[in-house]
Amino acid sequence: MPTSWSRIHEALGAPRGPLTYELVARAVAANVSEADDLDWKSDQRSDEAARAELAKDIAAMANTAGGVLVIGVAEKGKGAEKALELSPVALGEQAEQQVRAVNVSRVRPVVQGVEVAQLPCDSRPGYGVVVVYIPRSPDAPHFVERRESTIAPWRNGSHTDAMLERQIERAYADRFARRQDEHARLERLFESTAERLAGEHPWLVGVSRPRSPAGLSLSSPDRDAVTAAVARAAAIEEETLWEGVDVQSGPGQALARIARTLVTFGDAAVNPRKGLRRWVLRRDSDQTRLTGLVYEIYAEFHDDGSTSLALPVRAPRQLEAVYRDDSLLPSQLVETASVALASLATAWAESLGLGGAIALSLESRSRVTPAAKLTRAVTRRVIGGLDLGYEVADWTIGLKRVLPAEADLIDPAAVVDRRHVSRQLTEDVVNQFGLRGVESLVWPVPGPN
Repeated sequence: MPTSWSRIHEALGAPRGPLTYELVARAVAANVSEADDLDWKSDQRSDEAARAELAKDIAAMANTAGGVLVIGVAEKGKGAEKALELSPVALGEQAEQQVRAVNVSRVRPVVQGVEVAQLPCDSRPGYGVVVVYIPRSPDAPHFVERRESTIAPWRNGSHTDAMLERQIERAYADRFARRQDEHARLERLFESTAERLAGEHPWLVGVSRPRSPAGLSLSSPDRDAVTAAVARAAAIEEETLWEGVDVQSGPGQALARIARTLVTFGDAAVNPRKGLRRWVLRRDSDQTRLTGLVYEIYAEFHDDGSTSLALPVRAPRQLEAVYRDDSLLPSQLVETASVALASLATAWAESLGLGGAIALSLESRSRVTPAAKLTRAVTRRVIGGLDLGYEVADWTIGLKRVLPAEADLIDPAAVVDRRHVSRQLTEDVVNQFGLRGVESLVWPVPGPN
């Protein structure tokens, strides 16, 4: 998810959008200077010194404010006579692999969310510029080996320096404070969403926040961006569930029981409502207009890249009649919500051009009634391959509170990572009831290459 805003956009007064070769050419013609978030590189060598320099550049930007490395732009002259000129480099798979290999093998910890884009030059086929997008890292400080020492580099304007001991100490303190703040923000996001939900039945509420969120801006995403993100999220949900899966296979038949959630917004998806630094998707009804509460699927898209998704929980009526004072939570709905949350979070971060990991949290909110007692898990009873319907198994336990399940979606663009985090969230919820694992999220394991 390459960034849609950079120092180049700002210097040229260009609108938000992906970098292009034409934008880079304009920046070169305008002699846009290097800064803490912009570094020009003339070529992409593969010798040891060049690899060490690239590792230092990646770590330095990640330790500072993030930014872009543009490979294929040379600096000529010195001081007031310094000028830029395009110096296109060979494009291809190797160019991208080298950046990723250096990040993985030489930067500690690895910088998450680094993206590489190759921008071809129309007048010189096979050549162009390579743009490396580096997010401001929530895992800073990052270290690299340099000669016989280890340093934590940082960008000091257009220069790269090594952090002093007190700067490293502060960077670690900031990292731990960010983790605590991230957890607190997810909790507040859950609470603010839960306040809008009707209490007659239970809910599953998922929330997300990019580890490197968008900052405050004079402009916020518009209605069209939200509508496009919902459509994109539905496509990602479909991809996460079904890519590489044979519908007739065992995993395919299990996945067929998972409902596609994000297509159920219907007309609400094309008519989002503006809220406080967010957009809201809800289905309006007479009840909602009367009480101000929500009774159907609900979502929020925040300007900083956060999202929330609330799904009403409705169990089979015959079980609700037996456990009338309890909240019943079908385990398959937990699976459905996990996939939908990962898909929605991915689509919204992608829409805003935010790279890097996304923190996710999934939590159950019980019925809010005087008689409400415990939350119990509902599963499908299957014997010898025969589906006998839903049950509350007598070997499971009821809970007064279901603890939130939290996970980091490290690479939102990767199907395998979205599947992994969906299973993790599901298992962390259902394991609390004594259930062993997932029922339907049984994707085939990829074979060796």
